Amino acid sequence: MENNQTTRTMAMEDLHLIRQVLDQTATSFQTLAPVFWRMGLVWLLYGVLAFFVNTSDFIGYYFPPLALPLSLYGLLTWAKVVLVVYLLVQCVLWQRRKGGFAALSGQLLGIWQLFLVLYLLLFGVVEAGLRFVPNLGMEMGVFDIMTVCMAFQWFLPVIFPGMPLIITGILLRERGLWWLGVGMAVLGGILSLGGILLTGYPQPASRQVLLSIGALGLLQYFFQPAALLLLARRLKRRPEGA
Repeated sequence: MENNQTTRTMAMEDLHLIRQVLDQTATSFQTLAPVFWRMGLVWLLYGVLAFFVNTSDFIGYYFPPLALPLSLYGLLTWAKVVLVVYLLVQCVLWQRRKGGFAALSGQLLGIWQLFLVLYLLLFGVVEAGLRFVPNLGMEMGVFDIMTVCMAFQWFLPVIFPGMPLIITGILLRERGLWWLGVGMAVLGGILSLGGILLTGYPQPASRQVLLSIGALGLLQYFFQPAALLLLARRLKRRPEGA
């Protein structure tokens, strides 16, 4: 009986040792820092193009020599397609690499993958709404649908990378990442409500409020790439992986 207990204890110790070795040799979430860095840079390029295209009227009016060529408007659509395809490819690559990560790192990777897929699905729905709903004319409900689409478009940064940043900050005990995610959520909420105020529903907002919301709306193109670049920088500086 005593020998059986000793054997069981030794087996448990061996399993614990094997688990420690596997965790130490498995890939850490920290190794994804270059991936998030590249993702942030690609997103930043799209954000810069989107910013200039959507402020082209202002730039052309006040700075005529800097007026953008009309070809950039079509280029923005293709840039959006390239960004979506890049993010989809990244999801596939994450899925292929997930098995090589340590337990916690694998969970974090799955969380980021889930929210990225959700973001892409909702992004597609919103883009379809903004593109096709205006073609319905001034029928009943079209204005309300457009208002919802605009508000939800500005809410998308909360879903990605806002929520996964909050969860990552909690699981890794990284207050900086947690606050970064909270900041994304707050800005996304403000912009989402601001999108409704810009439509004048339920009542017109003041000029100062409209200008503030409009400025934040233009800067929203830089929220997501900035958050991803800051995440990559923080992961790279971590003394130990997850």
